Order: sequence, then C-alpha cells, then structure tokens
Amino acid sequence: MPRDTPYASLIESTVPIVVQHTRLDSRNPSIALLSTMAFPLN
Repeated sequence: MPRDTPYASLIESTVPIVVQHTRLDSRNPSIALLSTMAFPLN
C-alpha cells in the first residue's frame, strides 16, 4: 500500500473470530506502533 493512502478494513466471518489490527506509524519516532484486539461479547 502506498504511503499517505487512507484505507479501511472490513472483516466478515460466518464463525466467531478474534481480530488483531496492527498499524505502524513511522512518521514520528515517539508514536511507532498501535495494536488493537477485538473479542466477541458472549
């Protein structure tokens, strides 16, 4: 994916899943990595 290109993710599944999204922001050395996890509410 080219730099400075907006994007989105859509994850669909027919079974329960756990999704982890990690984003590397290399523009600023003090804000380097963001990671999030999504869990189902059962």
